[in-house]
Amino acid sequence: MINQSFAEGEGVYANSSPVKMLVFMLILVMLILNTINPALGEHQYKSCKIVLLAVLDNGRGASVPGEIRVVYGGKGLISTSNGVGEDVVASFNLALMYASAITGVDYKCCNYYLDINANVGGLSATLLFYIALLQIFQGRECSTDISATGIIGPGGVIGAIAGLEQKLLAAQERNLTLVYVPGIELQLLNYTPIPVKGVFTIYDFVHEEFENSKITTTYKNAQITFRTVYENLSSTSENILRQLESVEWRDEYYEYARKYLEEAFTAAAREEYYTASSLAYAALVNVYTSKLLYLNNTSSEALQEEIRSALEETLTIALSIKNEIAQNLGVVEKTKYVDPAYLDMLITSYIRASEAEKLAIQAKASLGAVRDVKETIYTTARARSRALSAQGWFNVTLNNYSSIGETLSVRNVRLINTRLKEFLSVHVKYLLQMGINREINLSEKNDLLEFVQIFEQLLDISRDLYTTLPSRVLFTSNSTEVVRPLVTRLKRLVEGFMRLYEYYPLSTLLVLDLAEYYLDLGFEPFTVMSLIYTELPRLALYMLAANAEKWIITSSRPLYVPRETAVIYSFVILFCGLYLFYSTYKSLEKKRLLLTTEV
Repeated sequence: MINQSFAEGEGVYANSSPVKMLVFMLILVMLILNTINPALGEHQYKSCKIVLLAVLDNGRGASVPGEIRVVYGGKGLISTSNGVGEDVVASFNLALMYASAITGVDYKCCNYYLDINANVGGLSATLLFYIALLQIFQGRECSTDISATGIIGPGGVIGAIAGLEQKLLAAQERNLTLVYVPGIELQLLNYTPIPVKGVFTIYDFVHEEFENSKITTTYKNAQITFRTVYENLSSTSENILRQLESVEWRDEYYEYARKYLEEAFTAAAREEYYTASSLAYAALVNVYTSKLLYLNNTSSEALQEEIRSALEETLTIALSIKNEIAQNLGVVEKTKYVDPAYLDMLITSYIRASEAEKLAIQAKASLGAVRDVKETIYTTARARSRALSAQGWFNVTLNNYSSIGETLSVRNVRLINTRLKEFLSVHVKYLLQMGINREINLSEKNDLLEFVQIFEQLLDISRDLYTTLPSRVLFTSNSTEVVRPLVTRLKRLVEGFMRLYEYYPLSTLLVLDLAEYYLDLGFEPFTVMSLIYTELPRLALYMLAANAEKWIITSSRPLYVPRETAVIYSFVILFCGLYLFYSTYKSLEKKRLLLTTEV
């Protein structure tokens, strides 16, 4: 009886187990297919046809077809067809970084293949790559009847390229309907054979409006906090002016200083103290230059002594500020959270101190060279004034902002730094293709101090690029009609950014406010554009840092594998499942027959 019951049980098990096994294997296959579904479906890769515009060796324009393929499931690797130069790869890499920062799509989600049907070189396709990658990341259809040409500077500034007219003729022959071109070159074109649109920054493609944006209370209060800075800088300038008046010394720098001080008084009367501080700083640079020129005219020994003393004091102030900031950042790291306005002010203080240090070292190196006396004088004046400015920023930060905050987390700063350093490195490689060699100097501790140093390095690069010749002419315009609406757009962009992200580019807003004031005073548009462009890398780094934090949190994304691998895996699993089903069925059938015989 027992054996019979056991036999009946085994018979039921024999009939049902293979079915269960088959169902289990089918479910397993479905789960695997679901996991790798993006690799099998329409999202396995995205292709975008592009048309590059180039200039041939004979001076004629040419249009070159190409394709960008984005394969999901990669590690951010870039490969190209034969004949694609290193400069083009550098262009693609930079465009990829900015498209990723703007859209919030992690560039390491995929691998990228750039196929161009010709041997091409140069950086002018950077803007085209950016637009194409933007369309891919945003899930939009790639426009095959448009093209673009332009380089991209730090912070996303679109720069001029050579051979624009020839390229537009080539675009016409290709029957393209629109070409995006650097905005600063558009005003120089007398005739365009096809429709063109000028682009000044990568943010021109950000269509989201921030109609409800308002300047926050923190920003309004920031102007007031610079009152002491203004008073110190203007007082120092006035004292030097009185010294020069007592010896009846007048020159053009003296006159500029008086003019800047008068404008500073006007801004202070409006309680626009940051603007007043900036004008007082400009006054100090000029009046101290005038003082050094006076000493050069009367006593070379007195000049040498004054310069040495000023440079030593500058280096002492700069080093002291940087050391104190490092200590404060160490405290912040322990708390894991920080007030974003406090962090932004510390970054600016560090940048100002580093700039003063760099200028002082530069002036010290040229000290004693007869032919460089005037350059040494001007550099010393800037270094000394910048050190006092840095001290003012740092005092404002400590006296008016608290490090304690619950908004901005710095728990993942090490992982964020990895992305920011890659971003910085890509810029350095890109600039190298422009003939600009820059070295990266970081603490290598991968902490919050290194985070600040990355900002300092990239903003230093942008300051040199956008404010000095000959590189300045590639990015800036001397047209007020161009600059004023640009300042307005960027101000709205920064205000909107502050609503979307945890970071707080307070310094950038203050600079944009200053830019508007400078335009009203009649400053050269070149100067104003250089001023605002120098700040844009801060915005780009904040955007990338905010997205990197998000990528870290959501890093457990589905496993993506190539289509061929996915199909092979599926068939292997299915075959193994069927074989196991067959083997189990035969084994259980044999066992059932044996048990039946025993009964």
